[in-house]
Amino acid sequence: TISASGVDITLNSAANNFQGAVGIDGSDVILVDAGTIDLGASTVTGTYNLTAGGSVTDSGALAITGVTTIDASSGNVTLNTATNNFQGAVEIDGVNVVVVDAGAIDLGASTVTGTYAVTATSGNISDSGNLAVTGAASFITGASGSNIILDASGNAFSNAVTLQADDGSETF
Repeated sequence: TISASGVDITLNSAANNFQGAVGIDGSDVILVDAGTIDLGASTVTGTYNLTAGGSVTDSGALAITGVTTIDASSGNVTLNTATNNFQGAVEIDGVNVVVVDAGAIDLGASTVTGTYAVTATSGNISDSGNLAVTGAASFITGASGSNIILDASGNAFSNAVTLQADDGSETF
């Protein structure tokens, strides 16, 4: 656990290999792990930039106000804690990706070579970057009046896409 509220936290050595959950409270975060990584409860008031040599999971809630960028292009990314709160765009490169947000979620430019499952429990799903998804993709909102708007001009879905908005509003 690293607690440095309001300070840049940079742990970018390519040899880093965190064995337990990594919880961070800070401003802008740059984190590199040579293998798999478990993200513990974290509060980041700026950007969160993670590069992992393997899979990425979460064992605690992630509250991130800035853009979240996760590069785990050779691993799965599973961020499924129900109380995650991503306020900025979420950009993920990975194999099979699962993302859950307690509110709305904005999907930034992402490349997913497997399946992609996004759930916004009480808000909209939108995109501010191009989504390239090779496997099946599903987008689910859980609150009445929530919408799914995937209208980036460069979106490329190579397989089945499932949209489930609580009120039936889907646009892509």
